[in-house]
Amino acid sequence: MKKKIIVALLILIIAAGSASAFSFMDAAEGIKDSSIFVNIGVGFGTGVYATDIMIPPLQASVEYLLPIGIPLSVGGFFEMGIWKDDTKFYSYTRTRTETRMAFGAKAAWHVDLGLKNLDLYLGLKLGWMLWNLETKYSDEASARPLNNYDAFFYGFCLGARYFFTNNIGIYLEAGYSLVSFVNLGLAVKF
Repeated sequence: MKKKIIVALLILIIAAGSASAFSFMDAAEGIKDSSIFVNIGVGFGTGVYATDIMIPPLQASVEYLLPIGIPLSVGGFFEMGIWKDDTKFYSYTRTRTETRMAFGAKAAWHVDLGLKNLDLYLGLKLGWMLWNLETKYSDEASARPLNNYDAFFYGFCLGARYFFTNNIGIYLEAGYSLVSFVNLGLAVKF
């Protein structure tokens, strides 16, 4: 128990000492001169029952950093993935195909950590999802949709972009999403 308290106190001291470098009311110095950000990436950690990936979880988003004096960006996103699972039973094979797609609006609050090319942000996604789970048996002529519906979608993410040049970098997002829990890919700013 004493070790846990000591570790917690050390983390608190380090966080308090470095808090002077944080700015929750300003974007990072390296992204202030830009206003449009594009992320294109691949997702990991899906929570899908099917095992074979037909189209890996793909994610794309575009954001506009608002020129209003606070570090807020708005934009849109698109996510998609298709998975397939073949299960062999004694006399037949069951094939399940799951398709997930989501699109909508995204807003993010940017935090300045004191590093010029690092953009840390917390985002909220609101939109629409399409979800289809289809099952086909080898001893039947047609497929049976198990689930096929669309509904309102919301998600959130904690993300970071690091720019190697003035315009090109990488991004990493983690959070709740319909398609994947972690996204990694290319970040471009204009």
